[in-house]
Order: sequence, then C-alpha cells, then structure tokens
Amino acid sequence: MGLIYGLYLKISIALTFFIILILYIVKQTLNKNFKKYIKLIINKKVVILIIIAFFIGFIKIIITELNYNKYYNLVNTNQTMIGVVIDCQENDYTYMYTIKGKDNIFKNKKLLLYTSKNYVLEVGNLIKVKGQMQEIAERTNYKGFDYKTYLKTKSVFGIVKSSNIKVIKKNNINFIYKYAVQIRAEIKEIIGTNLPKDSASILTALIVGDKSNIDDDIVNNFKTSNLSHVLAISGLHISCVILGFDFIMKKIKMPFKCRAIVISLILALFITITGFTNSVVRASIMGIILLLSNVFYTKADFWTSISIAILITTFINPFSILDNGLQLSYIGTISIVCFYNIIIKLKNKKINKIKQIALTTICAQIFLMPITIIKFHTISIYFIIANILISPLISIVINLGFIATFTTFISVKFSKIFFLILKSILKILILIPNLISKLPFSKIYITNFNSITITLYYFVTILGYLYLCIKVKSKIQIRKYEKKILEKRIIEKISATCIIFIICISIIIPALEVLKQELNIYFIDVGQGDSTLIITPNKKTVLIDGGEGKNETLLSYLLNRNVRRINYMIISHFDSDHCNGMLEVIDNLKVDNLIVSYQTSECEEYRNIMEKAKSKKIKIINVKDGDIVNIDKNVQLNILYPKKELKFEDLNNNSIVFKFKYKDFSMLFTGDIEEIVENELIKIYDNELNSKVLKVAHHGSKSSSSKEFVKKVNPQIALMGVGKNNIFGHPSYNTLQTLNEYNIKIFRTDQNGEIRVNINKKGKIKIESFK
Repeated sequence: MGLIYGLYLKISIALTFFIILILYIVKQTLNKNFKKYIKLIINKKVVILIIIAFFIGFIKIIITELNYNKYYNLVNTNQTMIGVVIDCQENDYTYMYTIKGKDNIFKNKKLLLYTSKNYVLEVGNLIKVKGQMQEIAERTNYKGFDYKTYLKTKSVFGIVKSSNIKVIKKNNINFIYKYAVQIRAEIKEIIGTNLPKDSASILTALIVGDKSNIDDDIVNNFKTSNLSHVLAISGLHISCVILGFDFIMKKIKMPFKCRAIVISLILALFITITGFTNSVVRASIMGIILLLSNVFYTKADFWTSISIAILITTFINPFSILDNGLQLSYIGTISIVCFYNIIIKLKNKKINKIKQIALTTICAQIFLMPITIIKFHTISIYFIIANILISPLISIVINLGFIATFTTFISVKFSKIFFLILKSILKILILIPNLISKLPFSKIYITNFNSITITLYYFVTILGYLYLCIKVKSKIQIRKYEKKILEKRIIEKISATCIIFIICISIIIPALEVLKQELNIYFIDVGQGDSTLIITPNKKTVLIDGGEGKNETLLSYLLNRNVRRINYMIISHFDSDHCNGMLEVIDNLKVDNLIVSYQTSECEEYRNIMEKAKSKKIKIINVKDGDIVNIDKNVQLNILYPKKELKFEDLNNNSIVFKFKYKDFSMLFTGDIEEIVENELIKIYDNELNSKVLKVAHHGSKSSSSKEFVKKVNPQIALMGVGKNNIFGHPSYNTLQTLNEYNIKIFRTDQNGEIRVNINKKGKIKIESFK
C-alpha cells in the first residue's frame, strides 16, 4: 500500500492519518457482533505495524524515484565507466549488453550498453566504456507503452551508446552467478543442438525462461489463444524441480531435512539461472518456505508465503510492483487458491483431470480478467479449450525437458531418445495455438473498463468469495483466531446493491460524457506519420490517417480511448506513413464510412485497403473539392482539394485538404501537400483558408508551409506529426522559422507526444500535450 501510495497518490501524508482515524471511528460505531472481529484487526500493535510498513514502502519508492532521476539528468552527457557484463542480447545490427557498474556514480547500478557488432563481449567481462548517455523513451500517448517505467521494473538506471570499449579482465563475476550463467548457456546449447529452431525456442523458454528466440508468430498465436502464461516459468515448473530432485534424493536415502535444505539451495540457483523473473521468484520463495517449514516443524500458510515473496521482491526493487509478469503471476495464483478449493467443496465429489484443468483456468480468470483486458484489450472464447489441450502437454514437456537435458551430461546417445519424443510433442504444442488462433472470434478486442467499474467488480467478487466461504461453512483465519466476518444475508444484500450500482454507473458515466457537449481532437503520436482522432459532442468518431501501423500503436490507442466504432475514416493519401495503420483498425473495429479521394493510379496500399474495406462492407465515399460531409450537429467537413480531375501523379500533392468546422472553431487538415498545391489553394479560397488550428503539411517539410500559405491560414496553433530523430530531418528549420515569424504556437509529437485540442460548448479552446 505504501508503494502504491508513493507511486500514484503523492499527496499529503495527513491523508494516511485520516484513513486511520476513519478506521478508528468505524471500530467505535459498529455493533457488538462486529466489534470482536474488528478488534482482531484494529489494535494498537497491528496499527503500529501497518503504519511502519506503510511508511517503509512510501519512503522506499520516493527515494528510489529520486535515485533514478539523478541518472536521467545525465542524458546526452559523455561518461566513462567500468562495469561487468551480466547479460547479452543480439539483433540484426547491434548487441545490447546489460552491465553492472563497478566504479564512481555507476557502482552497483545496471545499465544497457548498445554497441555495434564489431564489439563481441562475453558475460563476466570487466570492461571500460566511454560513451554517451541516451534518453529513455517515455509514454507519449494516453495509456501507451512506457519504456522508462519498463526499465525501472528491471532495475535498469540508464542506456549508454558506445563504440569505445576495452576489455580489462575476463570472468570477473562471482562464482554463483558465473556457475548459473554457464549452466544456462550449456542448457540452451544442448536444446539448440537436439531440436529444430521453433521447438528449441519453446523448450528454452520453459526450462530457463529465455523467450527471446521464439518466433513472433508463435508468440502471437499463444497470446491470441490466451496461453501466454504457458511460456512463462511458474509454479508448475517449480513443482517439477522439487519433485524431480526429491525423487532422486530419496533413492540415495538422503534424510528429509537434508533434502529440504538442498532443494531450497537448488531453487535459489534456479532463480539465478532463469534471470530473476518475478513469476519464478514468487514460486521459488513459496516453495522454499514450504520446504523449510517442514524442517522447522511449522505449518506453511499460503498467505504468509505469498506475502513474504512479494515483500522480498518489492523491497529489492519497488518498481517491480508495476511489472506485468508480477501482477499476473500473483493475482492469478491468489485467484486459483481463493476459488478452486471452495468450488470443489461445494461440489462435494471428486472431479476428473479435464474438469480440474477447466476449473483451474476459470478460477484464475476470475481475478485476472479485468487486468488482462486493461493490459491487452483482448479475450479469447476458446481459453478453456486451449488450456485443457495444452496443460497436460506442458507437464510432459517440462518433465521430459529436464530429464533430456540433464541426461545429456551422462549419456548423449540416451538423451536423444527423450529429445526425439520431445520433438513430436513440441510440434503439437506449437500447432494447437496456431489452429485455435485461426478460429472465428479467437481474438476479441475489448475497450478499457473505467476505474469505478473495476473497483466494484473486485468488491463484488470478494463478497462472492466470502459468500461461498460461508456457504461451505468455512472460516477465515485471522492470526490465531477464526471468526465469521459477515452474515450470508448481508453479503447477498451488498452484492445485489453493488451489481445494481455497476449497471447504473455503466449507464450514467457515458450519459454524463454526452452532457458535457465537448469536442475533442486527439493528435496522436504514431512516430514518423500522421493520425488524428476526433470525438464530437454526441460521441461520433472521425479517424484521419493512421500512421505506419507498427506494433498496434493506433489500435491500442483507440481501445484505450474506449473507441469501439469509427463513424468516418479518412485517408488523406496512400503513403504508408498515413494509411498502413488503418488496416488493423478495419480488421478489428467497426468502421461505417471510408472517405478517400480519386486516384491517378492504384498503388499497393490503396488496393489492400480497398479490398479489406469491401470485404467488411464499409461504405466508400470518394470526395472532391466543394463536397461537404456532415458528421454531427454543428460538425462538418468542407472538402477543399483535390479536384476530381487530378493534376499530379505523386501521392503527396493529391492529398485530401479539408476544413473541419465546429460552430466558430475550424481546423485545416493538409495531408502532405507541397507549395505548388498551397499556391493553388490560395488562388481559389484566399481568406476562406483562415483557421484557428493548422495541421502542418508533410510533417513540416521544407517543400511545404510557404509564408504566403501560412499567412492566409493565419492559425493560432500548428500541429506537426514528426518522428523523433527521423532520417528526413523533419521539421525543417525554414518551416519552424515561418511559423515563429507569425507567432503561431507550435506543438510537435516528437517533443510533446499526443496533443489534445478541447473545445467546450461555449467555444473555448483548451490545448494540452501529453508530455
């Protein structure tokens, strides 16, 4: 709670004492039946412990944040450092090494080192690096990916780019980590030698947690089938490790206490081999606690074990609480533990293996579903079937994988028998998600839930759990006492009230949004490209251009904005950096109308989009100068260009130019037109071009935005879609100088991220940038 408070609230510490005061008042005012229960939770000792723990978390996150900021301030400075290589990843053009600092300000700090393939380093190399600290990309769109936060979850303090590296010493690493790295490398080599590439990449992920070599298509198939968790090492893998080594040690008649201690040490080594993945740390710590509890003759309690695991993880790195893997691992485990046994007790009979897998899958999803929707925006209706088919195979693959790998150290020929069996099973393992992902409705996109709905969902779910506890006459243990916390009828009434409240909220919130009668224009950061989303006061949506379409940036953005339907899709012209992003939107969202201009020739991008639009039965509207498109009440598009008879062969100068109008507000969209078209527009429209906002043509290129054109438009605000450090040199110095000369406020996606223009019902303009 302290970590979350420090991360998100960062408000007066007095709020903490206010919460404690409220709890005290609740304690005093509740009736006698509840006072006994409340006293178990709220007593002086417990309150003191809660306050101490809370403030440790709060202070820890604040200090860690300040520590990170110290290194972020070194961006673009040249630094010399000595460090040891602890990890290596390779792509087509560069190596990315993880190094741990050994001197000056970088001591014991992890950094990413990018270098060309001229420098081949090994894990354990002590190196001297002279390089420049790089800026780490932050979130630039609403709820977009934040690389800086991601690196914080991995305890990485900065990125350095260098071509001046000197190896001082080899094998400069502690023997435990060195041994773990060697084992990891040998296992990967053994698997790679004995299996085809795709099969080897899957087994490597399951045995040592390295997913870097899995083909993107395979990863997407697992994701679509709701099977991503299968590729992450978790409790199942740890169980195999414990049971496997326990079986071997029993055979050599090792005493129980010795077995427990040895296996605990093996699990600690396994955490190191798998790279300290959060799911592995959780499962291993819980396994170690279970083993050692038997050594010290104490009972292992699930809630104590999982609490210790997350406390250790977050104390080492407070930002790990933001890690997707950690959240999914812990919440999924808690969900299974809460609901599985209770449902079995309600059934009051044994169930077969298939039903057990199905029930486990459903139980995990009870708490996980809102989180997976928020993070991935997708669900699969086949997730139960997929897990029933995959789960037995995973158990076999993990066990055989460990046996085959370790048998290689004894007999290479004998191990090949196991690898031969694995090859066939892994083919089936890859085939199942591939087939499921091709089924209809295998991937259903869902927009975000609002925070009130999520809170109420969990509140009702927890009440439902308590209801089931009472129904099976279960008790909730609080320290040494066991008390029923709520009567059945109270839970029923509260649950019914909450469900009604959720339904009301889901109706009221959209209604309140409509009553605001605001128009919002979102100029989205899609890198080197253009994309704009307009939401009218009556919630009609207009999407203008879609960028290059890399990494589902646009689709994810629309889902985060709760856009389920595009009423009007406009493609200014068919350059890839304006139209390719529209393909994924057409594939996955409902699109009513597609607005395009007439074409001199049909390029590949045009044909692809037209074919897809026709297959989805989208109405295609070809526009020309003089056309008016009525979007909503007081909202219209006035098409200014091009004419039906096109003058130019190039795509840029055939871009749709239109004036977006809402009451007294207007914005001029110019696509990628150049000065020759600007001059023609001046001749035809003269002062009619005047607009409050200008979408600067061609990303601020020197071939556009002439002084005469900018003067005629006379905007207050200029928006530019520009990729950071793009190879084209956009925007040009001349364009910026022209805009500044006319005192126009400039907003650029490379510097400002997403830009929001808000016009309220009185016509007042408010502009905000994401960064």
